[in-house]
Amino acid sequence: MRGITVTVEAQRMQSSSEDNNTSGSYGWCSWHRAFSNTVRLVVAIEQGSGPGHSLFACSNCRGIYRLVPLADQP
Repeated sequence: MRGITVTVEAQRMQSSSEDNNTSGSYGWCSWHRAFSNTVRLVVAIEQGSGPGHSLFACSNCRGIYRLVPLADQP
């Protein structure tokens, strides 16, 4: 019975990770420098004075460069 539970949990984790790779918003991917409909925020540059800057990456670039969206970071 334990093996079935582990398998179901692994499938659930895989499907949630796949959802994270394909979901997102339409915007500019800072890595391949083009528009995409799967971008997610991966870097937020904070500055003490003045506005900061945000970098977004599409699902392909997140996979290639092993980028983790800020919302998924611990």
